[in-house]
Amino acid sequence: MKNKNDTWLGFFKKTLKISGFILIIIILALIFLFYKMVNHDDKTYLICKDEDTKETSYRAFNKYRMFSDWDPLNEKFERSFDIIEINKKLIKARAYAYADGNIESLSLSNNVPKAEFVYELIWELDRETGRLKAYFSERSDAVDEDRVCNKISKNKLPITKVKQKF
Repeated sequence: MKNKNDTWLGFFKKTLKISGFILIIIILALIFLFYKMVNHDDKTYLICKDEDTKETSYRAFNKYRMFSDWDPLNEKFERSFDIIEINKKLIKARAYAYADGNIESLSLSNNVPKAEFVYELIWELDRETGRLKAYFSERSDAVDEDRVCNKISKNKLPITKVKQKF
């Protein structure tokens, strides 16, 4: 007498069952990967406080950019700057401060602008102490900004709620 698995129909059913399980696993893996790609936020968020003025600001960084100037109304960072060095101890980001004629008001840019006065501005975040310093590369001893930062989750960023009329 033939065993149920020895017939063509038994082999077909067994193959169909195995390929169905494999297909379900592949579909679940694709759904998981799609979810990670769409919803994955690779930024680390920080709240930074000036110890003297008690003023707070919000920053974020990923492997390539440092973000600043959180806009609570539009729920996004207004500026981002290239990271020039990142390791377990330190993160350094660079911007260019420039002015045309009036050195009292400086603007920031990611690229070297064509302006009368151009300075390289470095943000240095110490990952051990949480201290964020900003200085001009020509004068690294003169710290322009000195803040202590702590890690926060994205939902701790301030958001301005607007009651819309229409």
